[in-house]
Amino acid sequence: MAVEAADIVAVAGLLKPPVLLVGHSSGAVAALEAALLAPFAFAGLFLHEPPMPTRELVAGLAGVRARAALDADDPVEAVRIHRRDIVRMPAGAVDAMSADQRVRAALSTHAEALIARPGRPMRSQH
Repeated sequence: MAVEAADIVAVAGLLKPPVLLVGHSSGAVAALEAALLAPFAFAGLFLHEPPMPTRELVAGLAGVRARAALDADDPVEAVRIHRRDIVRMPAGAVDAMSADQRVRAALSTHAEALIARPGRPMRSQH
């Protein structure tokens, strides 16, 4: 993570301020590390779904339902469950996303990467 953080700080130094640093998943951890290295290099941070250490799946029963939907060849419903009941996006936003055919197609393509299989950790989305 130290190399990634140093790279982020180097890139930020090439940009015109203010620099808003965005990080997703492990990228959120790299963003935090970069902010520790150079706190004045960034006007702010936007961190989305940073990983968190756990001893069990965070998704609970919703993860089981999402996996069942994916295993039943319904990736759209699996992603709906994931977004609404695991990520906790507002139901209206999930419904609006699911109503758009292009978004449905994109979500279906990436459903397998979002939904954990029992006994295996979730795969990285990078």
